Amino acid sequence: MRQLRLVGLHEDGAHVVVEGPGGDRYRLAVDEKLRAACRGDLSRLGQIEIEAESTLRPRDIQARVRAGESAEQVAAGAGMPIERVLRFAYPVLQERQRVVAQARTTKVRRAGSTPAETLAELVDERLVGRGTEPADVIAERLLTAKTELAAEPEFDVSLVNTSIKDVAHELIALMRPSMH
Repeated sequence: MRQLRLVGLHEDGAHVVVEGPGGDRYRLAVDEKLRAACRGDLSRLGQIEIEAESTLRPRDIQARVRAGESAEQVAAGAGMPIERVLRFAYPVLQERQRVVAQARTTKVRRAGSTPAETLAELVDERLVGRGTEPADVIAERLLTAKTELAAEPEFDVSLVNTSIKDVAHELIALMRPSMH
């Protein structure tokens, strides 16, 4: 990388003049990005970069995730790298996980039952009561699900099976980059 020397402010006041080792002079626009770099304001530089790459602001990303879109869907729709979307989606996903944990421990009293059950216990009971699989298979699946949910913050991506078709499309979209 060549070392440039600051000569001074251009006569138009909107540029600075810099000079290279061979005496060549260049104009450099004095914009918000240059001002932030001169101040050493790395967070503002990152924000400017995000704004330049996408029309989505952090609050827009979070609103779309709260509305039910996955981080992957937001990234694909905005043409942004998933890593950038996840930076802003992560707090919303954490909030959602906290609400789910609270809901699972919520006490539910059914008509005719004396002790209140947690919502998690009620869901477990209803799944077992459907009789589609033996109780030990359902218990194993529920244990696996609880273990996986507890580890969710460690996952790169979480897919929620709201419908087979939707989750299949999401899974294929995730696998597509590695297939090329």
